[in-house]
Amino acid sequence: INQYEIALFVWTFSNQQILNMGNGKRRGFTCADMLRQNGFRGRILLFTREGTLPYDRVQLSKQPLKKPQELLLRDHPYFKKAKIDLMLDTNVTSINWNTKNLSYQTLGKQMKSEQYDYLVLATGLRPRRLPSSIPGGDLRNIFYLRSMEDANNLVNKVKSHETKNIVIIGDSFIALELCGWLTTGLAGPNGKPEDAEKKNVSVVMLLKAPMIRLFGEKIALALQKIHENNGAKFYPEANVTELTGGNNIVKFVQLATGESIPCDMVIVAVGSESCTELYKDSPIEMSDDQFIKVNDRLETSVDHVLAVGDISKYPLRIFNLDEVNCQHWQMACSSGHQAADTILHHYLGQNRGGSRPLKTDFYTTPIYWTTQNNKTTIRYAGYTRDPENVIIHGDLDGEFKFVAYYIVDDYVRAVAQSKYDPLSSEVAEVFYHKRNIRKEDIENDMYGYRKYLDFKTKKPE
Repeated sequence: INQYEIALFVWTFSNQQILNMGNGKRRGFTCADMLRQNGFRGRILLFTREGTLPYDRVQLSKQPLKKPQELLLRDHPYFKKAKIDLMLDTNVTSINWNTKNLSYQTLGKQMKSEQYDYLVLATGLRPRRLPSSIPGGDLRNIFYLRSMEDANNLVNKVKSHETKNIVIIGDSFIALELCGWLTTGLAGPNGKPEDAEKKNVSVVMLLKAPMIRLFGEKIALALQKIHENNGAKFYPEANVTELTGGNNIVKFVQLATGESIPCDMVIVAVGSESCTELYKDSPIEMSDDQFIKVNDRLETSVDHVLAVGDISKYPLRIFNLDEVNCQHWQMACSSGHQAADTILHHYLGQNRGGSRPLKTDFYTTPIYWTTQNNKTTIRYAGYTRDPENVIIHGDLDGEFKFVAYYIVDDYVRAVAQSKYDPLSSEVAEVFYHKRNIRKEDIENDMYGYRKYLDFKTKKPE
């Protein structure tokens, strides 16, 4: 492989004023890691606005008390040994797509540039802010969660004895996972949960039930009941009209109903939006909803520029779908793997990476999990836009032990389960091997899919 090939990995985080670096931690790192493991000997640079090594961002809401070093994907010696150049605390300011030149600003405000042969865009998401039409959004003690620094600031405020009332605005993964942590995951000075200082937690959301767009109404209402039993109070179908306070500190969340919820801190978790401003007015083809369009190799419309993770729309071949944006942890990792394989196989002519053949096209099954509290985890595999067309087995109201099959055109296209491991992993394997699970297979038997697991002993047709 050409010793002088250069691969740049762009991780951006932007706001209204400036385009900065530091978002797509796992997908950018995964691509760089796979390149090195599979024989790429050229120079690799990873740009990030944050000053930390790549880390597992999804743990910030699942386990906020984890120490920073426990979140790192690799330590400093790894990057030095692998000869991966980490460009920390850098802001990418522009990309010249014709000359393959990237300009960036360092922490010391110096402007520099780099040439590249291959560019992998892994710019990820940023938290969606409260609308500017809601007064009080700039008061102190309003928190968003995206980075290690955000998590540290949030945890310190929660631990304060002055913090009694906490309002969460939103019904996203982050909103509900933090709700579960606040009601069941805190500990006292001696580390015992039973000695933890109780917080009054309120969740304000626009929809009827939390995470209803993902799991459907029945599971969402059951999930809300679990959080309510642990002490949280929910305000469904509620509109925030204003945040008010004194001395520039938030003290109340005002609702359209006239209700006023007291608070010592507010956590805003109303979803995310893609960081794609860097590509506006560029030759990169975007979808109408501002995602980067990529093909089966994760290539953009610009030569030798790839896009991975949450910022892109890609084919989901297990279900023969042409354009999907599936913002799951595993999809970010898999797209990083595929970007590396595309560079090695299609651009540099390698056929194998170590002991495995390189994948020619992006092919995987979406999976994710959510930790709602220390006793409640939901695992999910597949993809659907219609969570209400569902068949549910098990107990939602008592033990919260269930399996939910999501149906599209009389076929199972997704599954969610709690306390039935490894069911979702088995279904994910069936999906991967393109075995169609019919509605009638699982309608009266939650394990009806298992007859399609014969690919383990029989070659798929």
